[in-house]
Amino acid sequence: MLSRRALVIHLPAAAIAGSFAIRAFAADKTITIGINLPLTGADAHDAELIKDGALLAIEEANAKGGVAGYKINVMVLDDGTATAGQYDPAQAATNARKMVADNSVVAAIGPQMSGSGKAMSPILSQGNLATVTPASTNPDITDPKFAGQYRPGGKAVYFRTVTTDAFQGPNMANFMAETLKIKSVYVLDDSGAYGVGIADSFQKQAEKRHQGAWPRPAEPEGDRLRDGPHQDQSAEPGGALLRRRRTGWRQGGQAVL
Repeated sequence: MLSRRALVIHLPAAAIAGSFAIRAFAADKTITIGINLPLTGADAHDAELIKDGALLAIEEANAKGGVAGYKINVMVLDDGTATAGQYDPAQAATNARKMVADNSVVAAIGPQMSGSGKAMSPILSQGNLATVTPASTNPDITDPKFAGQYRPGGKAVYFRTVTTDAFQGPNMANFMAETLKIKSVYVLDDSGAYGVGIADSFQKQAEKRHQGAWPRPAEPEGDRLRDGPHQDQSAEPGGALLRRRRTGWRQGGQAVL
């Protein structure tokens, strides 16, 4: 059987989509790819799209002979829960342990959300199981400064097909200032790992571009927002106004900028 490390060497993210073709399978030659996504709750629609894309790629790879003669089986795991109403980091950790415990699982796809990624990464690292996420963007998970927390096994196991918040947030601020000529910015986040992370990186760059004192966030009051001070005031004459409020209201689990 292919080992997890051998598959990582032979099977980068693009290869999961079937770049290796063998004409026939040996009867006992199978491997498993784990797929962890929030298929229950608020993020289920996007999760289904990611799952369908991954399953299509695996189906196409198997039709061409699989990977080095190995047929690819799939283990689909749901890290969304009815209780949470969305992704649940505790469930994501449970799913990661399940994948690590199964020796046939040689690689994984997911998670969708950074909160799940933070819960899964240390477990996957200790189990030497690589994963490729199409959506998790929190930079801490792959930042060398946090290797002891998220990569205790030492080797890199968390890979992405999307840039991190450290790139997305600042460049959104630059685009709004330079291209859209935005003068006033109102930022919401959902208190999740992704929402907070990208809102923080956006705010930091926005403040850097508009040097001056900025009004601080208003606080949520129950399910509604209570206005903070300086609601209609600009930070400086002719400057941009940054307001940030955190609320339980969600839009696809993402920050609203």
